[in-house]
Amino acid sequence: MNFARSGPLTKMADSWVMYLNASMQGLDKTVRTLKAHPVRTLRRTAEMLAGPTVLLWLLNKDNLHYQDLNERTKDTYFIIPNLADRDESGNAKTFIKLPKSREWGAIMSATVERGARVLDGESPEEAFRGLEDAFMDSYGLSNPGTENALAPLYYNLATNKDFAGRTIVPQRMQDLEPQYQYDYTTSGISKWIGEKAAEIPLPLPDFVKSPMQMDYLLDQYTGFVGDMVLPMTSGTNKGILETLMSPLERSFTANPLYSSGVTDRFYDELDKATVAARTRNFAEDVPAALQTPEEIYLREMNRAQASMGELRDEEHLLNQADINTKETMKALREKHGL
Repeated sequence: MNFARSGPLTKMADSWVMYLNASMQGLDKTVRTLKAHPVRTLRRTAEMLAGPTVLLWLLNKDNLHYQDLNERTKDTYFIIPNLADRDESGNAKTFIKLPKSREWGAIMSATVERGARVLDGESPEEAFRGLEDAFMDSYGLSNPGTENALAPLYYNLATNKDFAGRTIVPQRMQDLEPQYQYDYTTSGISKWIGEKAAEIPLPLPDFVKSPMQMDYLLDQYTGFVGDMVLPMTSGTNKGILETLMSPLERSFTANPLYSSGVTDRFYDELDKATVAARTRNFAEDVPAALQTPEEIYLREMNRAQASMGELRDEEHLLNQADINTKETMKALREKHGL
């Protein structure tokens, strides 16, 4: 792909709008290649994407840990079982992830796997949920208003979503004071900044005090250097080798504990349950002494959320202890049978 190929307007805008020229060139090349050699192009993409996708899905489909991964991870990467990290049944608990083609991944891989899930008995509504996001990632052009050099500060932090729609501060941590918003992946640099900022008696913006938000900003504005340095300062690694390997390991590892589709769906359902209960109470003027089915369901969802909060607190205690990343995850899994 020739990234230098662009018109004068695109060249002018590319310095401000992130990946504008790259996204336009990728879409242009896809159309030109398909138009010039339709049969050959479809055959090759099927061999390189659809075939491996089906094989890996057959390998992973009965693995509960794979099912727990969020859809974006499965749409964007080839998910290969990590046979060095298996549960008592022999199923991989973590996975090696390799990026798919940006131009063809949505059509020839994500759609193929979703279709296979329908053939395997999953409802079409559930199987194809969120597939439009994969197509937007592949073919949507950069938005000058929300994908520019300053957008991480004024747009992404405000919406709590990165450029790909991933949550910056997960919902399980949004009810915490900003300085406590971190997990085992958060850099020591951002945690230190958050601690010091919390001690300053001034109304500082949350992104200064929140380690997760600060990590996001540092990563956005430091590029490759940030990708390598920030994970090295997490403080949970032991030894030079593990510290040096940590950035690469996180870049190529999918862990359902931290890329969980189950958690995403739970909080979506909790939001819906809250709206349903409040709407019925308001619309029907339900007496305070009477509990509607919607309120009973919401109560049970809130109990589940409280249990998740206890897990979050335990994770924080383990993160503060003098143990490394692998031991932290092992302790959580063993205690809760994960």
